[in-house]
Amino acid sequence: MNKNHFIVHHRFHDNIACLIETLQNAGYSIRLFVILKTKTETYDLVEPIISPPSSLSSFGKRLFKKDLLAFIPSIRSVFQEYRVNRPEYVLIRPLVSGIGLVHFVFALWYCKKVILYSQSPKYRPKNAKNDFFLKLVLALPK
Repeated sequence: MNKNHFIVHHRFHDNIACLIETLQNAGYSIRLFVILKTKTETYDLVEPIISPPSSLSSFGKRLFKKDLLAFIPSIRSVFQEYRVNRPEYVLIRPLVSGIGLVHFVFALWYCKKVILYSQSPKYRPKNAKNDFFLKLVLALPK
């Protein structure tokens, strides 16, 4: 049984520490992909892998002299991670980010299960962007 799991986040949150600890205690290997590390989080359980930016993200950062919210990771590095490690499960939050979308595409090809989640409340005002991506994911062939 493949015990590789990927978790994709824009940054590490302490609120997923319990999930990571439970999976590690069950013998799973966790690889956590993030855009950045912050000083407010504790990294005792897993060392996050900082996703290298794509050329487009690097160009945007140089052009605007600041980090962009629409970060897109290097396609080559994401492809290599999936090709080499072949995870059994991939947990992605949020799907509507650049890092989430890129990992989602590769996860569909290379792993058994893709789990998408958000921290949005169940009953919230309709959001056209989230609704579009949800319909897109549900329309994909099983």
